[in-house]
Amino acid sequence: VVLIWWAIKRNYRDSECRENICISDEEITITRIKPRKPDQTQKQVRAWVKVRLEEDVERDLVGRLFLSSRNLVTEVGSFLAPNDRKSLATTLKDILTRQRI
Repeated sequence: VVLIWWAIKRNYRDSECRENICISDEEITITRIKPRKPDQTQKQVRAWVKVRLEEDVERDLVGRLFLSSRNLVTEVGSFLAPNDRKSLATTLKDILTRQRI
C-alpha cells in the first residue's frame, strides 16, 4: 500500500514539472519549472545549437533528446513519452533550420 501511495504521489509531482523552450533570433532559453524548487534557466546561442535524438530504428526505440552547443549539452523533454520526444525533435530541427530575418 505504501509503495502504491508513493508511486501515485511521485506521478502527481512529476506531472507538475514543465520546460519552456523560447527560441529567438539570437538564442535559445530553456527554463525548467519544478514544484518546490527554484526555476533553472539556461541560455544557448542559436547559431551553434544542434538537436540530437538517441534512436534505435531497428528496434523502434526512441531515447533521450539533447540540445548541444559547443561544450554545453542539455537534455530536454525527459518527462515526455517517446513519440512526443520524437515529435519535439522534429519540430526543433525545423525551427532551427529556418532562415532568420
